[in-house]
Amino acid sequence: SSCSLTRLFIRDTSMGDQGASAIADALETNTSLWSLSLTGSHITALGASSLGRALMENETLSRLSLAHNRISVTGLVALAKGIRESRTIASLNAMSNHIEIPKNSDLWGILVQTSLVELTLRDNSIDDDII
Repeated sequence: SSCSLTRLFIRDTSMGDQGASAIADALETNTSLWSLSLTGSHITALGASSLGRALMENETLSRLSLAHNRISVTGLVALAKGIRESRTIASLNAMSNHIEIPKNSDLWGILVQTSLVELTLRDNSIDDDII
């Protein structure tokens, strides 16, 4: 029998990058999940990169929350590249993730090419001059 889970919320765990990688593997072939929250799960840029790669293959996920992790700008760029390829992600919550975006970052150029309609970056270090 197939899994018809549509929403998965995993919050405040110590799953870390290894857990994020396992979820990323499952996302590559999942056809029912449309909302995933891994808030406060000790995920860094490495785990975010695994998720970004999975998003390139996934065709159903539309909401992703990685709030209160440590994905940094490196992880956010990897996610943005995956989102750009997926064309299904409409909402990304990356608040409070130790993200410092330098003025010369190519992140903004990638983000404008995505399907995102909602992006939350509150409580990160983003210079007002680059927004």
